[in-house]
Amino acid sequence: MREAERQQWERSNAVRKICTGVDYSWLASAPRPTYDLSPGERLQLEDVCAKIHPSYCGPAILRFRQLMAEQEPEVQEVSRLFRSVLQEVLERMKQEEEAHKLTRHQIPMGGETVPIH
Repeated sequence: MREAERQQWERSNAVRKICTGVDYSWLASAPRPTYDLSPGERLQLEDVCAKIHPSYCGPAILRFRQLMAEQEPEVQEVSRLFRSVLQEVLERMKQEEEAHKLTRHQIPMGGETVPIH
């Protein structure tokens, strides 16, 4: 969130410099408004995070960082982007779990796999 706020601040300063032709950023740095998640949104994100298996956390973080770098979202969009990454990871976990269940229910017999009923 802070990184997105910083990027948004830098973009607005760059636009201001272009429009006015003057850079006053050295003179004073005004306190920037910060964006906070609502308690409900934070709880929802925490609930989804709790469902993620630890072995998927690293890839989830890498994917989130990749999307942040690619999209440079506004600060208000960061939680939506994070939620979409978490949903991707949950879907991948579900698919891999289903595939694992299918392979466990098959026993090799003479080079062939025969499903157990």
